Parts: sequence; C-alpha cells; structure tokens
Amino acid sequence: MWAVRNWSNSDGSGKLIFGKNTEYDIKYFQLSEGEFVVFSKEIQDRFDARKESKRKKKLDKKLYKLNKQLRGDYCLKSELIKQFEDEKMYE
Repeated sequence: MWAVRNWSNSDGSGKLIFGKNTEYDIKYFQLSEGEFVVFSKEIQDRFDARKESKRKKKLDKKLYKLNKQLRGDYCLKSELIKQFEDEKMYE
C-alpha cells in the first residue's frame, strides 16, 4: 500500500518501484479509502484486446443480421440509401 499512497494519475497507470533495479509498469484503480487493485500493464492490455475483440464480433453479428434483412427487402434498402444521402447533403 505504501507504494501508491498519496499518488494518483488520471488514467490509472504508473510505475511501481521496488528497490533500485525493480520497476513494473502497472495499472490500478481505487476500491475505497486506502484500498487499491494493482495489476500489470500487460494484463490490462490483454483484457482490453479481448474486450475489443468481443465488441467487434458483436458488431459483425448485428451487421450480418441487418444486411441479411436488407438483401430481402429492396424497398427498405432504397429508402435507407435515400435517407443516408439526404443526411450527407445537410451536413
């Protein structure tokens, strides 16, 4: 605890130094007064990559469903194209 007391960074990252040659890149967040969760930057990067991958898969699934519906309904597709062009024109 003493390593991060009275020290904060807006993005929750920093360096944890133990001794002269031991230094770790860390991410942290505060749970409550005096309680912090500290973990390595590599773990956070893996977590962020996994979260982004899941988000992209979810988006691809939604786009697939939307495109499938648009392939079957020409009138809907042409109306959406018209609305999109109108919005681009007014921007």
